[in-house]
Parts: sequence; C-alpha cells; structure tokens
Amino acid sequence: MILDSFTFCSQLLRLLSDEKHGHTAAVGFQVIVTESEDILTPLMHASIKLMFRQRFFMENLTPIVSGYEQSVKGKTKSSN
Repeated sequence: MILDSFTFCSQLLRLLSDEKHGHTAAVGFQVIVTESEDILTPLMHASIKLMFRQRFFMENLTPIVSGYEQSVKGKTKSSN
C-alpha cells in the first residue's frame, strides 16, 4: 500500500492522541524532520524536495497546535 504524505501525516496526527501509540507517532514525526543517512534518502528512493522540512512544518503546524489545545489537561507529555 502506498500512502501519500498528506494521508500518512493525517494518520500520525490521529495517533498522537492514542495513549498506546502516541509516542510512536511522535517518533514518526521526528523521523520525517530529522536528517539521517539511512532514512528518507534518495538511495532509499525517497523524493526529497527543496525546503521539504519547512513545507512539512507549515502544512502540519495548525493541526498539531489544535490537537494540543484540545487535549485533556494532564494527557499531554512534555520533556523536562
């Protein structure tokens, strides 16, 4: 099954609120925005476009902030 980036990110956003899979979804976002030699590279047949991280951030910031604001107090985790 091939997912487009919008569908994939929508699924990650939905999973962020899931108690069991939320952390894994957050790691998924980390994989997308972090530069790596073995993940999301042209050698792995990933299509890397100019400024994709900035575009990703702009496309997903509103849903992430909305989800955070709608979350039940005490249900969000922050790093200390």
